[in-house]
Amino acid sequence: MMRHGQTSHNFEGRMQGRSDIPLDDKGIEQAMAVADALKAGEFGMGFDAIYSSPLKRARKTAEIVAGELGEEVKSIPELMEIDCGMISGYTISEAMRRFPEMVGLFGSGLWEGRYPGVRRQAGRPNAVRKQTERAQPGHGQRLTLP
Repeated sequence: MMRHGQTSHNFEGRMQGRSDIPLDDKGIEQAMAVADALKAGEFGMGFDAIYSSPLKRARKTAEIVAGELGEEVKSIPELMEIDCGMISGYTISEAMRRFPEMVGLFGSGLWEGRYPGVRRQAGRPNAVRKQTERAQPGHGQRLTLP
C-alpha cells in the first residue's frame, strides 16, 4: 500500500477528503521517484497489479507508477478517502474554530465518520480491507493501492 503524491492541500495542511485535488509538481516528482525505485528493485519487491481510488491524486500517482512498471491501473471507488464534509478545504485549526464541537474529537480517533455535514461512515476500514481482498489477483500475488 502506498500513499498518493503531494497536493496543494497536503502542502497547506488542508483536509482533502473526497475533494478531487490533483497532484502538484512535487507530488508528480514523488510518484516518479517511487516508480523509478520500484523499477530498479530498491524496495526489494514488485507488484502484479495496481489498484487506485478514482480521485485524481491517487489515480495520477498510480498511473505514473504503473507506466514505469508496464502495468495498468484499475480504479476501485471503495478506496476513495472518507468524506470530510464541510471541513474539506480547512486546516485542522481552521476547522476547530469553525466547528468547535469537533475540538475534543481531533486527535482522538473519534472524529472519523463524524464530520459536519456527512452521514456516519461506519465500517470503512472493513470496507477497504474487503475491497483489497477482492482486488487481489490471486494467492501469492502482490498489488499496490495508492
